[in-house]
Amino acid sequence: MREARRRRVGPRLGASRKAVYPEGFAHRPPRALYRPEPRVVVVDYELPPQSVIPVEQGFKYVQRRNEIHTVARPVKETKERYARSIAMVALRTIHEVFAADEAGLVEGVTFNG
Repeated sequence: MREARRRRVGPRLGASRKAVYPEGFAHRPPRALYRPEPRVVVVDYELPPQSVIPVEQGFKYVQRRNEIHTVARPVKETKERYARSIAMVALRTIHEVFAADEAGLVEGVTFNG
C-alpha cells in the first residue's frame, strides 16, 4: 500500500500543475517521492538558470541616430528578481503538493532545487 502511494505522488504532482511558467523554466516535471514515516513529500525541481531574467531593463530610442539602445538592468536587481522568482516557484510547488493530497497523508514538503 505504501509503495503504491509512493508511485502515485510524482504523477499526481505533475498532473496537478496548474501554474504556467515562462519559457526557460523547468522543462520537465518535478520528481516527487512520498516518505511515509515522516509523512513528507520530497520534491526535486530543476531550477532555471539566472539567464531567464532579462538583463535589459528597457530600450531607449536615440532620434539623432535613428537607433534603439538597450538600457541595462543593474546586476543587483537581476539577482534579486531571480531569487524572488525561485522563491515563488518553490512556494507554488509546495502549494501544489498540499492541494494534490486529497487523503491528508502529507504533513510536510522538502523542496530541493
